[in-house]
Amino acid sequence: MDNRERGFIFSFLIFIFSLVILLSACSFGDDIEALRPSAPEKQDETAAPAAAVTEVAKTTPVQKAVVFVLTSSHTGVNTWRVYNAAAGGTPLATVNAAFAAPNLTLTAAGDDLAAGIYYVSVQQEGLAESSRLSLTVTVWDATAAPTAAVTEAAKTTSVQKAVVFALTSSHTGVNTWRVYNAAAGGTPLETVNAAFAAPNLTLTATGDDLATGLYYVSVQQEGFAESSRLALTVANAGIVIENTSVRLFLNNSADPLAEGGTTSIDAAETGTYTVNIAPGDYSEITWYLNGAALPQWSLSSSIVLSKRIPGIFLVSVETTAAGEKNTGSHFFAVE
Repeated sequence: MDNRERGFIFSFLIFIFSLVILLSACSFGDDIEALRPSAPEKQDETAAPAAAVTEVAKTTPVQKAVVFVLTSSHTGVNTWRVYNAAAGGTPLATVNAAFAAPNLTLTAAGDDLAAGIYYVSVQQEGLAESSRLSLTVTVWDATAAPTAAVTEAAKTTSVQKAVVFALTSSHTGVNTWRVYNAAAGGTPLETVNAAFAAPNLTLTATGDDLATGLYYVSVQQEGFAESSRLALTVANAGIVIENTSVRLFLNNSADPLAEGGTTSIDAAETGTYTVNIAPGDYSEITWYLNGAALPQWSLSSSIVLSKRIPGIFLVSVETTAAGEKNTGSHFFAVE
């Protein structure tokens, strides 16, 4: 082998060696790149806040602020802005937004937050401003009925001019309260009026006695539509006097009836039944049926009732003897 051949072989070997070194370096670089930690995912600073409910109604005619429940990925120091358009324009000077998770409060600079659509954005310090979330404030519902936790009140005397209910109403200012005998339609009753002094609504008869039964009340704020109606029941609890020593008897039985108890009467048997009290020196005797006085039985020691009218009846009596008033009562279920 001459020198030229040896030189060729040597050069070829050097080429192969260099190629191997180069390929190894590339592979090692890939391994280093694979081991290098990936860069953290960049926060989407333009992501708008989110809200499950984007419409909230005002609860009074004049309301300075409304609260929305929402979420936002922005942390740290944030600036919230309110606009009247989905894009462009400048922040409103009349409304501001404040976020205390999870509540965003829109507050008017004046006394009342106008109903309408507002667009809110948030900008975290050092980042771009987010896109905007659309929020709607709707007007107060003037037709919302008053509400009451307890819708039935019992009279405490047989003749009672007024009954009081505790209730709430979103209506403010000058209001007109009306009483009806139906849930809808008809005209206001002339025999009963309603007056509200929070939290009490008083139903008052124009006569001496407020009849038991179902009443429907509405309220209308000046300048607004009349509300829907709230059903209220006036019940009769009979005569309520501390001393209840008068005992009632059925058909002159020797055994008195239980005070406030109930006795069943078989309506299939024709005729009547008698409720009586023990004889005594009474200066006054007044009988009541379901709280209504029975003047035809005045000063009588007994009353006679029909078995033919089904229902539950409260029979009560008030007596005066030696200047002392006493009462007794018992229920009869005619069925």
